[in-house]
Amino acid sequence: MFSSTLKSSIAFFRKYWGSLSLAAVLIAGIPEVLFRSLIDTMPSILVDQGNSSSLLSSRAIPLLKGTVGMIPITLLQAIIVLMVFNDMQSGRTSLLSAVREALPTLPKAIVIGLLSGIAVFIGNELLVIPGILAEFWLFLVIPIAMVEKDLSLGGVFKRSRTLVRGYFWPIVGITVVTMVPFMIAGIIGELYTGGIVFGTPSHIKLGWPILIFSVLNSLFFSIAVAFVYLRLANSNESIIEPTGITAT
Repeated sequence: MFSSTLKSSIAFFRKYWGSLSLAAVLIAGIPEVLFRSLIDTMPSILVDQGNSSSLLSSRAIPLLKGTVGMIPITLLQAIIVLMVFNDMQSGRTSLLSAVREALPTLPKAIVIGLLSGIAVFIGNELLVIPGILAEFWLFLVIPIAMVEKDLSLGGVFKRSRTLVRGYFWPIVGITVVTMVPFMIAGIIGELYTGGIVFGTPSHIKLGWPILIFSVLNSLFFSIAVAFVYLRLANSNESIIEPTGITAT
């Protein structure tokens, strides 16, 4: 599954690179800049670590970043999985048609994305291992929510855990490979900014290497997740009749 997913993801990106790049910039890139700017320019009174009565504690800020930051990647995943799904059904797709198709289900997907972000954050706060397990079990929640629309919220989470069972290492491998560009950009960004990338508004411009690769990472990761879902779903029951780029 590892190699076939990467090959299919690369082929899909090459076929629709223009639409995918536009989607990544509009859905992930611009919101990322606005969100980071908002967080970085918050008045210091909201983040008084020494005052337990402050509106936002030192732990609340990472939680806010983690959960609200899930919204752009959730939207990107939601639209891309429909582009992949439609391409495999008919051999063609478009960004506009995927957006139109996604609109009715996006509120549900956003709720699922926020709940997933909270679950992963809590898992990482407790211990690293619970956070890793949470990310693994919730790996396919957005594709499932977008394709299997009749499932309830609980049904989506249960379905994701069922599909990924037995595929821990392939999914870890796919996640690591798609994270490589972001990791490289992080190292470059740290060296370039002296360890302060998005610390204050004045440093936002110095974080462009990370931002660019973060958007590319989100894009390629979303494509890979879509192909993993379609492959695992079809291994249990056929939900599509592929005619375009295959997931195998």
